Amino acid sequence: MMLMIDIYVDIVGRIEKDYPFVDAHRAPCHEVAWSPFNDNVIASCSEDTTCKVWLIPQNGLIRTISEPVVELCGHQKRVNTLAWHPTASNILLTAGGENKLLMWNVGTGDALLEISGHPDMIWSVSFNYDGSRFVTTSKDKKIRVIDSHTGEVLHQGNGHEGVKPQRAIFLKDGRIFTTGFTKRSERLYALRTQENLDEPLIQEELDTSNGVLFPLYDEDSGLVYLAGKGDCAIRYYEVNNEYPFVHYINTYTTSEPQRGIAFMPKLGLNSNENEIARIYKVTTKGVVDELQFFVPRKSDLYQADLYPDTRSRVPALTAEQFIEGQNAPPNLVPVNPDAAVVKPKVQVAKRTNILAQLPPSQELVTSRSQTEQQRMSSYEDIYRDEPAPTPRQSRPKSMLAGPLDEDTGIIRIE
Repeated sequence: MMLMIDIYVDIVGRIEKDYPFVDAHRAPCHEVAWSPFNDNVIASCSEDTTCKVWLIPQNGLIRTISEPVVELCGHQKRVNTLAWHPTASNILLTAGGENKLLMWNVGTGDALLEISGHPDMIWSVSFNYDGSRFVTTSKDKKIRVIDSHTGEVLHQGNGHEGVKPQRAIFLKDGRIFTTGFTKRSERLYALRTQENLDEPLIQEELDTSNGVLFPLYDEDSGLVYLAGKGDCAIRYYEVNNEYPFVHYINTYTTSEPQRGIAFMPKLGLNSNENEIARIYKVTTKGVVDELQFFVPRKSDLYQADLYPDTRSRVPALTAEQFIEGQNAPPNLVPVNPDAAVVKPKVQVAKRTNILAQLPPSQELVTSRSQTEQQRMSSYEDIYRDEPAPTPRQSRPKSMLAGPLDEDTGIIRIE
């Protein structure tokens, strides 16, 4: 029996033994994912070959529930991973142990598309910005970019060389960020383009830990957070178009190793305190830690540069429009619509000119000619009674030098 517990984020401390939960699966649950358009809908996948969708009451669980809203049965082996479509409502992608992908319409419980092109186990799936395609990593060490409507493999290339699991995520600009291992079991990350997956734009080795690196991407700020299973640290980087493209910022270190990790959606952050990310970490002791990331600013005003418009809870497409083959970018909303972006106006108070009230100076009103006349008259008064200087009389030459020595040409001083 696999259990899921729904807890309010403001509840701290140990929960009671009789706290209600979701009696979800008959075997271990591999992943859970909240719907991007409904805070009360969550999907889970398990080793029992099923994927189930649950509806959490608005006020939280008041009793244990065991009946899902929808049960998706289409895989013959365990379901390893799942992902909601980022712009279309009720569209869910699952990957099973039989190396098969299924695209579901959760509203009807129907499988829309089956993709069977992977020769080995699928490790991860990730949609691009508008959901028109997704990227997968597999045990065969290949990275594949697949069309979401047709299942056609658009691009394929070699991933990391290590035998341990690797993961890939789409960035907002269409590039692909991957994590994995080398042949020597060293952990590393790489940044790639879809058109040339074999040759990364940049690749960097990190350490020799055994835990798989899980990348978390904030498309609004361009930050990537790397959290390894069993690690006590979370590294975060900024990804942009300036070489070397992936720029290390810092490492957040905690005392307990992590077993699982998840992002708080951007609309759930405290923008009044310049919070740019919040991560929930499940530790090995069964504790959920809340990790918050802030940007220090001197001003108390709303910092609009930290919060560009983000994805809204309103889907850009219905499931029917997606089935028809349509694509659309996500709907965007302000992070804090109530915060007025106030630009302080510089106001100069009008005051009386203090200098205008002073009496005029005599030197300022006197003309230049009068000033020159006064200066010349003062000079005449100073030197009027002084006697004229006596011309200096030079001494006769005979007093300065003696007779000339005809043999040496030297004048003798006497």
